[in-house]
Amino acid sequence: DPELILFIFLPALLFGESMGLNFYQIRCTIGASALLAGPGALFGAFCIGVLSKFCLPFNWSWSLSLILGAILCPTDPVGTRFYFR
Repeated sequence: DPELILFIFLPALLFGESMGLNFYQIRCTIGASALLAGPGALFGAFCIGVLSKFCLPFNWSWSLSLILGAILCPTDPVGTRFYFR
């Protein structure tokens, strides 16, 4: 059930990871994080949308291609945290 994952497991995973954060490290990297989370994510979604529009063999509209880019672009915060450990 998707609601079970959204309301039960995701908050527990995010809370568990937030308890292990180093606030000094966050303070040092807040500028780069904000740049990557905002404009970087929009640029990545746009690039994936353009590639899906021109490289995939489907006759998708621009809106559908950009929606695919928005779905595929964000990273999983918990998975990224485990990768850097």
